[in-house]
Amino acid sequence: TSHLWTSHLAFSADISASSKDSRHLETMTTGEDVEEAPYARSLGVGIMAPQDKEGNKEPAGSSMNTDSSATEDINQMTKMSVKTEEDFDDEKESDEPPAEIPGSTHAFLFTTQVGSVPFNFSIAIILMSTICLILALVFNLQYGLQEDFLGIPVNVTWEVRIAQYMAIIIALLMEAEIPTGLYMLRRISKPQLNREFPEISYNRFVLSNVLRILMGYLFLVNVIIILIQADEVLAIFYDVLALQFIQDLDDIAFELSKMRVLGRRMQAATMAGYFEKEFEKQREGLKMKWKMKFALKAIYFFNLAAFLGAMITVSTMQLDGQFYAQSITLNFGDETWPKAFIKNLQGQDIRVPLVYAFFNGVYERKGYHNGRPMYVERNKLDQAEYDVVNGPPIPEEWANIATSEDFIVQPAFIKHCDIGGKLYWVFDHDLIQKSRDSNQSGSTECKWL
Repeated sequence: TSHLWTSHLAFSADISASSKDSRHLETMTTGEDVEEAPYARSLGVGIMAPQDKEGNKEPAGSSMNTDSSATEDINQMTKMSVKTEEDFDDEKESDEPPAEIPGSTHAFLFTTQVGSVPFNFSIAIILMSTICLILALVFNLQYGLQEDFLGIPVNVTWEVRIAQYMAIIIALLMEAEIPTGLYMLRRISKPQLNREFPEISYNRFVLSNVLRILMGYLFLVNVIIILIQADEVLAIFYDVLALQFIQDLDDIAFELSKMRVLGRRMQAATMAGYFEKEFEKQREGLKMKWKMKFALKAIYFFNLAAFLGAMITVSTMQLDGQFYAQSITLNFGDETWPKAFIKNLQGQDIRVPLVYAFFNGVYERKGYHNGRPMYVERNKLDQAEYDVVNGPPIPEEWANIATSEDFIVQPAFIKHCDIGGKLYWVFDHDLIQKSRDSNQSGSTECKWL
């Protein structure tokens, strides 16, 4: 308290020594300038009693009235206007903040002279990014064509599947070229740009933003190819981040130029007034405004729907086993099983050696079992399907000796089978067993050879 009174007396002494300062304090404390009084009081200056022009103190009542008026001013000043979501209206022009030209080497295409160092550097960055994205796309497509149908794996684990869908959201949030290009074309019109910067070519401004949009979609095409070909979790995120780095080269180069890393002329280009100008929203026709707002807001949902549609289609086909090979070729070598049992035409089990090489050949996909395709043996001569109903045609002179049914061949097959609680690809035949116990493998679903 003593410290406050000492400061108060010292301040009063300074005021008495200077009539100019006294008159200034009078203005602050007598209410002649009510906007200054609250700030003075907050600094501990306006707590002194008001004075008249001869330097005499005014009655206490006058001070009370002044304080009351100042208090009301303080209360009014502390009432801040807070906007909520309901306060924003799409029809109000003031709801949207001013637009600014983004800091990117793309902007050098229209903010610098053709043939200048910044302009040529911008072209080089665009070509570098585009070529890298195209090379990545060509490589992924070539790899896919060498494998089968874009190189999509026949199936993936649930961890990979979750990562694929998470990567879709991440990629769309990271991709800013498409919305930026559309936003610039929407917010900065030709008359507005010509009025603010007559030296800028609007055609080059449009070209710069169109290149942004094209590069954005080139990035997204690469991402979807990577996702549908992925079979590892980390590979998904590494590849997406690598593509994003390529796409961000223009922003990185702009920041380096701003720090004068790339030379004085490049720094001067980044410090131009074009990047500080705020373009206020222009009044548009209701129909045009609705179209532009809808286009910008819908772009994310369109891209998301396209990504999800492609990914869901691929996932469904994988779960259905549609990416498995259409046919496979078996070559058992000289393996045999000496104590096999084969059913003859009379239904009796005959013990004969099983020579696996007899079943070498082509097996075509036919039906599904346990979510995986089943492959059935084809004819050795023409790879045609065996007729298991009527049998092959026989010579007429054999009519009284045998029938076609006697020569029916039961084909072998390969399928996905449950053996001891685990799923395996197995080779089997309906008429052949490795022992008399057809369930010798311990399986409750199928036997195997």
